[in-house]
Amino acid sequence: MPRGRTHLLAMAIAFSLCGCGLAQDMATTQKSAEAAAAELQKELGTKPMIGWNVTNGALKKVNVVFPAEPVANLTVGELHDRVRRAVAHSFSKPPEQLAVTTYLAARS
Repeated sequence: MPRGRTHLLAMAIAFSLCGCGLAQDMATTQKSAEAAAAELQKELGTKPMIGWNVTNGALKKVNVVFPAEPVANLTVGELHDRVRRAVAHSFSKPPEQLAVTTYLAARS
């Protein structure tokens, strides 16, 4: 086999092996996010959207977004505490940054 093809084949194998771990990590992190969302829905009666950012295998940020009306009766501190507990329970390691956000739905 020509030398160029050997290098390309070796690179393709290396990239595919690296991608397997990445795909598995992403799937695991997404399952953790879904578990946290389900736990919060059970506790608060509304399911948040949860986004996350992983860099070099470390969970950097988890962003939890709620519609404002269902959680309006909670203080910011109460809402953050509940989210922090759900994230700590669902993710194997805590994120470096946790953001809790609310939004108002547009009225037609």
